Amino acid sequence: MVAEGAERNDVLLALVDASTVSATADESSVFVAPAAAAAGSRVGPPARPGHVSRTEPSVTTYHPTLNPLPDELHSPRLLLRPYRLADADQIFVAVDESRAHLRPWMAWVDGHTSVADSRDWCARCAANWLLRAELTVGVFAAASGRHLGCVSLHDPDWDLRAFRIGYWLRASAVGQGYATEAVRLLVDLAVGPLAARRVELRCDARNGSSRRVAERVGFVLEGRLRNAFLASDGQPADELIFALIPDSARFRPA
Repeated sequence: MVAEGAERNDVLLALVDASTVSATADESSVFVAPAAAAAGSRVGPPARPGHVSRTEPSVTTYHPTLNPLPDELHSPRLLLRPYRLADADQIFVAVDESRAHLRPWMAWVDGHTSVADSRDWCARCAANWLLRAELTVGVFAAASGRHLGCVSLHDPDWDLRAFRIGYWLRASAVGQGYATEAVRLLVDLAVGPLAARRVELRCDARNGSSRRVAERVGFVLEGRLRNAFLASDGQPADELIFALIPDSARFRPA
């Protein structure tokens, strides 16, 4: 994504420095909301054209920025944490090795062409994390620190407590269960500390790997939107809508 001018960049980088960028899994695959057809180098699903974000100021007095978030999320194999500017080199290497793997699902991949693009994106992720406008974390191998991919809670509705989850993995991390493991960690954050009433996952109906991730984590298929968006090949494609709500089995205590 191209920076929007030196002044804007300075503000974003100041936010990053102020927070130290750390505010107080068999399949992999890639998931992207249909709107990823929009151009740009954003490493994650962009907003759908014409879509009004649910993070606009609310008529209530609730302040999402005061919502506490953990510095890190852990599983036996994975570490999830907010991105730092120092992650830019690793992110670019992961994207660059995975272009053929990501291209069918994510139109942004060919617009992400340099480490500067990755650095700019890290700064934007950090700013959004502080504003609670989008909660994006890097997926890293717990033992080695290697960057494996990304998982996000997009388009939060803080009044309803609803989120949309998206993710991608680098090509060399596919098929090892990392996507399922990472999505479970972020779902646990959403339904636990963030008290989610709904977590939604959308994917291209042709993306079998992403569908299997949703099913393994316990998402319920709510419907199929026919010819819902234009895919990266320019052809209309169907979109599957999965969701978890408090009545779903995944939400019930063991």
